[in-house]
Amino acid sequence: MPWSIWSGGLRGAWNEESWEDDEPGAAGCPCGNEEFEAAVAFSLGDDASVRWVTVGLRCAQDGFCGVYADWKIDYGPTDHLLTMV
Repeated sequence: MPWSIWSGGLRGAWNEESWEDDEPGAAGCPCGNEEFEAAVAFSLGDDASVRWVTVGLRCAQDGFCGVYADWKIDYGPTDHLLTMV
């Protein structure tokens, strides 16, 4: 499944029920560019389960960086999140 960045998360990481609650949002750089390099970071709990997921984008034109999604994971198991990226 391809990934899409939305204001509420990454499509593909959630089930359809939680996906319908998300509101879409476009990612764009202040320079007007819409092409990015992406990075995903995971914060793990003491039991090695994913607790937070953060998505950062870097503009391919001017290098502007920003966090475009950051959310808490409050379900388990979470192993599938680490393999989806």
